[in-house]
Amino acid sequence: MEVLNLAVDTETFWTNYCDFKASIKIPTPLDYVAYLCSCNKDLFLLRNGDIFVEKEVSSMEQLLMDEKKLLIEEHAEEDKCANCHLTINASIGLPQTLSIFFNENSAEAIQEFKFEDNDYHPTLKVMSSRNEALPVMALFQNKSSTDDTVIQLIRKNFNTYLNIKPEEENTLEIVNDDDEVTFHQQQLPRLTGGGRNIMGQFRYICKWCPEDVLRSRVRGRFNEIKNYRKHFRTYHSDIPFSEFLNKTERNEPKWFCRVCRNKISIPNKLRHQVICQPNQYSSSDSDDDTRLEENKKASDTKGNNQKVNEKVASSSKSNKQKNHFSDSSPENTNKKSK
Repeated sequence: MEVLNLAVDTETFWTNYCDFKASIKIPTPLDYVAYLCSCNKDLFLLRNGDIFVEKEVSSMEQLLMDEKKLLIEEHAEEDKCANCHLTINASIGLPQTLSIFFNENSAEAIQEFKFEDNDYHPTLKVMSSRNEALPVMALFQNKSSTDDTVIQLIRKNFNTYLNIKPEEENTLEIVNDDDEVTFHQQQLPRLTGGGRNIMGQFRYICKWCPEDVLRSRVRGRFNEIKNYRKHFRTYHSDIPFSEFLNKTERNEPKWFCRVCRNKISIPNKLRHQVICQPNQYSSSDSDDDTRLEENKKASDTKGNNQKVNEKVASSSKSNKQKNHFSDSSPENTNKKSK
């Protein structure tokens, strides 16, 4: 098991990790548990792919079982599900990695454990900056998985991104012309706006602000996670920061590939489908094209048959009318009378 030592405080490391994870665009292995309730509703344990714990943890298995019990209770209360019975969603399966964060937990708890009949073993732990004997993070991997993407990402970005203290630097002071803007464009603050309606939709609505505050439609609502986080630390400092990280949907929506069992960013979904399952993708396309062509031919045939039938019916009707007129003519009447 690999060990890394922090130089920053625990909450700074937690924040750096969340921001880093949200910025990842490459495929990453499954890191949440997908359940299917007896009422046919999908439920997710560790929806963000990690869990932050303030209290002392002695057993990882018991921690996850407690979270599962809490998930069942919330589902029964919110969705009025009387007979809530959860089973693993077989089409998705169990996570390949589990990331658990602590507030200086005992190292003895970082051991192999079993969850939902699968064995997980620790592959990485990060130790506290105040006490190198106490871990603040542990990465567990499913024994049936050989994917090391997450541990490689943490290892290679630890000293350059995860283990640094954010500095408030005024980058605008070093920008004097267009060349410097181009050179420092990655460091410049992102500008947002451009006519957004004050009553428009917001991505985040504070879960801890009272209703009278949220009624104003301008307070407790945010589009950026960093602004939401600053608001929480300023106005809700009496609530543990771990609760904010666990209850806030921090990551961008991902698409789950059932073939390689990786999470893919939405813009890369189509490209990944072509690369990961070219045969199925091309066959489905050809099937769709063939089906459309068959439907088109059937529609054309039906239309042609309908036209032919209409033409025959019209011809038959005209003949009948012709015979009727010829039979009722004065000459035919005279012939019949004779």
